Amino acid sequence: MQIVVLSDDRMPLRPDAIGGLSRSLWDLADGLAARGHAVTLVAARGSVFPRGQLITWGAGAMAIEADAWLDGSHAHLLSQARPDLPVLNRIGDLECAWKPPNVVVATEYMRGYFPNARIIKTGVKDEGVFNPTPGNHLLFMGGTIGRKGPEIARTVARTAGFELRAYGEGLAPLRGKEKWEVLSSALALLHPSLSDAAPRLPLEAATVGTPTVCLDITGAAEHVQHCVSGFICEDPVEMVEAVRDAALLDRRAIREWVLEEHAFDRMIDAYEAALASVADGERW
Repeated sequence: MQIVVLSDDRMPLRPDAIGGLSRSLWDLADGLAARGHAVTLVAARGSVFPRGQLITWGAGAMAIEADAWLDGSHAHLLSQARPDLPVLNRIGDLECAWKPPNVVVATEYMRGYFPNARIIKTGVKDEGVFNPTPGNHLLFMGGTIGRKGPEIARTVARTAGFELRAYGEGLAPLRGKEKWEVLSSALALLHPSLSDAAPRLPLEAATVGTPTVCLDITGAAEHVQHCVSGFICEDPVEMVEAVRDAALLDRRAIREWVLEEHAFDRMIDAYEAALASVADGERW
């Protein structure tokens, strides 16, 4: 198929993209191109896409011919402007202000906002370094953004008696090899987000054997297998107890769980099928 993938125009799309939404979309575009599809990526300046054609957002971006479009932007305006086009709308956050057709999401949490959506689980590659002997510190990677829960993370770590190392927007950003080393070195990842739709970070942590401790209020809870890849908690008080139990979890079992339940090839299979259905005229 000839496929056009639309990214947002804010951040470059790269294999070492900082944002989970951007990284997942890059993996999708690259994975589809690796299957032999002719993929054109429309993305912000600074993006890279060696397997296919890369076009920077601009006036000519919407004039491309394609069998199907994969819209991974934030606003998802293509289906609104061109309802005649075969567009698969991959929605990974809560910024879309309307209900576009042909929606795919990664979690049941997101289907609460888009009831007609189909679910395709986020798949992750095995690219980090497994570490069976982590340090005795906790990790937070939400930066200073309030809705990511930095204050909750600090309170939980202090109350539980652990050092907290924090990274992200407004702090020290991580990418590439350094990110995997930091993830694998932690006893546990604290993910007390109050608004994440389908965060990739708990899955990335699991690939290197690091458990995640999260709250049961967002899509993050669907990316943690309770008592296997981490702990899903009702409140910060439960998180304190959970981080104290993090060392009891089998880090090899965490890695095996994520590579089975969130297999990368299975995700690409599902997107291939969904794009083919949209190209053949199916709508939902």
